[in-house]
Amino acid sequence: MSDLIEQPVPDAEAPLPLPAEVWFVIYHPVTGSILQHGNAFGEDDYQLQVSAFSEPNIISPVRLHPIKAYYVDVTVPEIVHDPNGGPIEPIIMSSADVDRERDRRIAAGFTFMGNLYQAREQDLRNINGAATGAALALMQGAQPGDLRWQGGDTDFGWIAADNAIVPMDVVTMVSFGRAAMAHVEHLTMTGRSLKDRLAAGEDLDISDNALWAL
Repeated sequence: MSDLIEQPVPDAEAPLPLPAEVWFVIYHPVTGSILQHGNAFGEDDYQLQVSAFSEPNIISPVRLHPIKAYYVDVTVPEIVHDPNGGPIEPIIMSSADVDRERDRRIAAGFTFMGNLYQAREQDLRNINGAATGAALALMQGAQPGDLRWQGGDTDFGWIAADNAIVPMDVVTMVSFGRAAMAHVEHLTMTGRSLKDRLAAGEDLDISDNALWAL
């Protein structure tokens, strides 16, 4: 993980980070425009999120408010505060940018019954396989509440993003699979809509959570 490279800007009025929280920005390698910004919890989550982008990234010592008043001096690199403007050249978002943001958000995971679960490609394949197995077990007589429906000698559970093992019976596992499918479907359809809006000439900040909200 990169070192912090700048002291907090006095007028940022940024909240303190939560334990292990990392704030970062993704920036254009030529103009320094901030293309994406977000937060991660721990090294693994940070690497997962920034790996979805081909552009360089930099850790921010503060949560940047407002984001449009900042850019990155690519010669350092260093986050720069500019209340009078920002990058000289505007960056036009493309369908590829939407795809990267969609994939990042899918991989970042979804919440199910109060727990956050990662949803990278392999995670989704594993969830789909387990949910299919649970549905078959249910048809073959597995009972709700039975945590050993998979036929093993240990309770079945799924590892959440915080590494906690969450027990799941057949009914819960089937519902979990449906939640994963809904997570992917929502972000995929939202991404399709954002591409259409960009094509129609709208100027969108595709990192805005409100654009992707349910």
